[in-house]
Amino acid sequence: MKSNLTKNQELELLSALDSRAESPLKFTYVGTGYRDWIDIAQKSRKERSIQYEEDLLKTEFLPFIFREIDSQTKSVNIIDLGCGDGVPMVSVLNYLKDIPTVRYIATDISQNMLTEAEKTIKSKSPQVKIIQKLSDFEKGEIPEDILQLTKAPNTRNYSFLLGNTLGNFDNIEKVLSNLK
Repeated sequence: MKSNLTKNQELELLSALDSRAESPLKFTYVGTGYRDWIDIAQKSRKERSIQYEEDLLKTEFLPFIFREIDSQTKSVNIIDLGCGDGVPMVSVLNYLKDIPTVRYIATDISQNMLTEAEKTIKSKSPQVKIIQKLSDFEKGEIPEDILQLTKAPNTRNYSFLLGNTLGNFDNIEKVLSNLK
């Protein structure tokens, strides 16, 4: 049977099964499980339930979130941790349409989710540069190449951890510490 897990993820899964007799929730997104999440999120938006309400709340606060952007800002990096299908970032990227360079850095444990996010963003915000990062950021630092992008002059950097991603971690304190 072909595994969609990296070698480290395989070891993590085996360790979790052995020590806790459970599979970490994040592994449901690897393989075909990502499709279930997308279906649930789409249904929620269509029915205007929690996913829809989250999108409205986020949109309301965009002027506050991006208050430091000024005429000197030449580029903005949006780092989407646990990007899912990318839909929650569409309003964010639309808000930034007047910035000369916007990079959408999609990070996820699932290559399928990264592909879905890229499709979403390309169709809704074609001017945005998209960078995919297959990464389990619960297990380590933000990848060095992302950190290098954030050091460009006249660039503002924003990390988003939207949706249900935070609830998927085994060690939330470690994740927040890594992000800091």
